[in-house]
Amino acid sequence: MNKKGFTLIELLGVIVVMGVLLTIAGVSATKLITRSREEKARIEENNLRDTAVSYVKGENIRLAKCPAGYEVTSDTDTGDCRLAVLVSELKTSGYFNNKSNSCDDNAKVIIYRYVNPDNGLDEYRAYVKEGTCN
Repeated sequence: MNKKGFTLIELLGVIVVMGVLLTIAGVSATKLITRSREEKARIEENNLRDTAVSYVKGENIRLAKCPAGYEVTSDTDTGDCRLAVLVSELKTSGYFNNKSNSCDDNAKVIIYRYVNPDNGLDEYRAYVKEGTCN
């Protein structure tokens, strides 16, 4: 007798293979989305640092020189060579335009005057706590 069609075992095999392929695709897509969000946050935080430096220069704020090689490592650092600015202040002054609202308005950005210990180069830098933007 000539039968046409698939057996139950063949159909189950196809369903299992498709399930495995969809699971692999779903996991890969989730990892890709997570990496994209993390990269977006890093880019926003870099933009925030650059904006903070532009703010200090644009507003002609003068800071004392920090000791050579000194770098800010937290948002609680205080002193003559450092200035704390809120993200909301950068927004209202027109320096930071965060259309996606992914940065915390109440977060501090610490701007400081960095002096390179090797060549004496004097520049403004900014510290933004990781996770300020998401």
